[in-house]
Amino acid sequence: MSETLKKIDKYKRKLLKELLSQCSKEQQKFFDRLYPEGIKKMKEMTFKRAIQQVERTIENNGDKISTKYNRFEIMDI
Repeated sequence: MSETLKKIDKYKRKLLKELLSQCSKEQQKFFDRLYPEGIKKMKEMTFKRAIQQVERTIENNGDKISTKYNRFEIMDI
């Protein structure tokens, strides 16, 4: 894997962890049951679905999705 792809992969995992931290403990446990391999070993094909599920959960909780990352920061990785 190229250095650029490694950086993107690291960014996605960090972002998913940050999003998941905005969910309740019960929701995080449910996520762990859905994805028993965990974020560190999650396969590429699973990321899109996992991120979408966590974002929907945050929105359904009535919260606004917030991350310390914005779409322009990906250019810096």
